Amino acid sequence: MTSVHNAQDGREWILDAYRALEPKNYLGEFTSNNVRPDGRPFHTSRPITILTSFLQRNSYGSAMVTFGNDNASNSNTTGSSTRVIAACTLLVGHPGPSTPTHGDIDVSVSASPLSGPRFDIGGRESVDTASPFYNYQSGKSTASNDGGGIMNDSVPLTDAVAGGSDTQLQPTDTKEIESWIRRTIRSSRFIDPTELGIEPGKSAWRVRISIHIINHDGNLWDASLLCACAALGDLRLPVVEVDRRSGGVRILSNDDLDTNDGAINNSKHNNSKFERRKGQSLTLGPLPV
Repeated sequence: MTSVHNAQDGREWILDAYRALEPKNYLGEFTSNNVRPDGRPFHTSRPITILTSFLQRNSYGSAMVTFGNDNASNSNTTGSSTRVIAACTLLVGHPGPSTPTHGDIDVSVSASPLSGPRFDIGGRESVDTASPFYNYQSGKSTASNDGGGIMNDSVPLTDAVAGGSDTQLQPTDTKEIESWIRRTIRSSRFIDPTELGIEPGKSAWRVRISIHIINHDGNLWDASLLCACAALGDLRLPVVEVDRRSGGVRILSNDDLDTNDGAINNSKHNNSKFERRKGQSLTLGPLPV
């Protein structure tokens, strides 16, 4: 059994070396047969897995999205998937004068060396280290800006290998991804911003969607957007107590809730100055994908 595993590991090492030393020839072996390196035809997508409500302690909605093989226990398959997690946290802010009943959504995307060997400690990706050999440099000079690593989803495979083209690969920019997701969610009306209003002109919810890249193996933009939408779908606004004069908001814990009242409703609290608002999920529009 040990000899079988050693032979398999040896073949995988040779394959990784070939992919690192001759990335265009490696990809050309597949693209010439109209398939991807994992055996899928060009028009076939990877399986998509969505898990929600797995971060419940410090968030009000969460999701994990996996594109590809979801068998995390098999070390030989983890590299064939893109995995992203997202969690929603809440702040109370002051709505703008032109939209007194609207809340807002903000997005952040982060990565680390755990996301893949191409990322540094600051979450920046370098295409010069895009090989299984973490410090391996291709024969081309780094100063020549010729790239020379494993393809990422910024450049189609056919464009990079056809005719021996020296197409410059672009590293993943997490700031660009978060800006795109923020614009897409806001402009698509995936959620109604009026549902995030608390007290008109005085207070509204600001939803912060924190996205982290667990593993990057292509199509990161779609995975991140889908994960953000899934986390919003899992979001439930908490029960709050609103000061109707100042617009101040206090999130009520389970200990604060009066168990004698049963279900929370929109009726006024004991003091007429305050009003208790029940928690609710958001009404979702069509997915912006």
